[in-house]
Amino acid sequence: MRGSGATGLPQGVALTRGDGRVYLSGEAALFSAQIHELGGPTGFNAPGADQNRQFLLNVAHWLDGVI
Repeated sequence: MRGSGATGLPQGVALTRGDGRVYLSGEAALFSAQIHELGGPTGFNAPGADQNRQFLLNVAHWLDGVI
């Protein structure tokens, strides 16, 4: 039996169904800009998470068929 960690497990899945496209995410924080209870930014605007913007843009463009 696996431990509670997510190592080796997918955190997001992109798939097609008929003519449609679907993206499923195992974590929603990167899709929202939040303020941590200790006062710092977390989620989309978290320090060191500069890749979130490009990742979400890539997901949106894949969903709309641009890529």
